Amino acid sequence: MGVLIIAFAIAVLGVYRAFTLRSAENRERLEAERLAAEAVELGQRAFRELRMIPLESLATNDDLRVHMIAAAGGGPERDAATAEVLRLTADLVYFRFIQDSPQAYRAWREKLGYRLRSAEAMRREGVDRDYQYWFSKPYPGDEQLVDVFDRLWTETLTVRDERSRPVGVAADGDGIEVVFGDVDRAWNGVPIVSGELPASVWQGRRSVQLARNWWDDPNGGIREELRRREPVKVAVVAVLFEMKAGDRYPITFTYYCDSAGAWWLWRINALNVAADRLVQLEF
Repeated sequence: MGVLIIAFAIAVLGVYRAFTLRSAENRERLEAERLAAEAVELGQRAFRELRMIPLESLATNDDLRVHMIAAAGGGPERDAATAEVLRLTADLVYFRFIQDSPQAYRAWREKLGYRLRSAEAMRREGVDRDYQYWFSKPYPGDEQLVDVFDRLWTETLTVRDERSRPVGVAADGDGIEVVFGDVDRAWNGVPIVSGELPASVWQGRRSVQLARNWWDDPNGGIREELRRREPVKVAVVAVLFEMKAGDRYPITFTYYCDSAGAWWLWRINALNVAADRLVQLEF
């Protein structure tokens, strides 16, 4: 009898500890969500104070290049690198958000030296499931991968009231920042975005992956580059956009520099915005 009582007491203690742990975890999660929501609200107030210009007023990628380079500026020691990553970002914004042809977008990426990833790699990214979700049709097969890209590229920008479509871009340097860092194999050194606005406004407490990457660069990406050497120089271009749904938030375009001095796109993230205000885009 005594053994049963002890066993029962141990079981009760275990349940109590598990309940207490879950309660603590829930409190921490709710507190993190509260702080993230406060940061988004603070960011929205700060972003509303900044001047924007309509993207449609920048009719060509040359117009966008001139605007972004002039707005961002940069010190003499980094002018060449700053201008290069801003040029790449301006072209990316133009080909992804201003012109509307996925074929032109693909041609631009290929001209830079990128190649479409394999169908197997994209299925690992969930492309087959997402195709069925968005179109209510079975995935058409790996041999139709280019057509799948083109359809998803267009669809994800237009669904849910086009909430991930930018319609305005920061007019001045307080809404465009470029920061550099040196990243090692432990992923130390990724720079924090700050400038005329503090990091607490730019970054907030959320960073959401905005883009699914369909492309391989000739180096195999930053992971392969880090296997060959470290550190690797990276640049983060942060640009404040106004979206069609009315939200304003920064999108970061992060590049790495290979051993030959060429810059390649690594990732695209949205900062300081609630995840339910986004639709993941195809890049």
